[in-house]
Amino acid sequence: MDNSISMLPNLLHTLRKKMMEDYTKLLDSYGLTQAHVPYLMVLCHHKDGLAQKDMIDIIHLDKAHASRALKELVIKEIVIKEDKNTYKNKYFLSDKGLELTKKMKLLNQSSHEEVFSILTDEERKQLENIVKKLTDHLMEK
Repeated sequence: MDNSISMLPNLLHTLRKKMMEDYTKLLDSYGLTQAHVPYLMVLCHHKDGLAQKDMIDIIHLDKAHASRALKELVIKEIVIKEDKNTYKNKYFLSDKGLELTKKMKLLNQSSHEEVFSILTDEERKQLENIVKKLTDHLMEK
């Protein structure tokens, strides 16, 4: 394997870490970690709420991880759990959660603009296609 391609995982990790710096600061200010981000983002796109099982199906994380993260989000009043005593409870973003996800979206947009500003439109499309192709290939296994 070409040495430059063998460094790709490290380069992608460094890129992700750098892009997440501002996210991490914002999350810290709410007492959260990156483990909470998938749930915040999926709920942000489902205003009518989602059951835990539906979130797991969408973001492909295990039930134990989801239970812990959602419990913490409810305790911190970022997510509201529907008041039912079944496993089909729906979760919704609270006003605090909506405020947080709005800030996250702005940071995400700003970060993407900064990072990808050096790429042409064609290079961005190529990068997106390559990463999607690799991800799809890995998810098939």
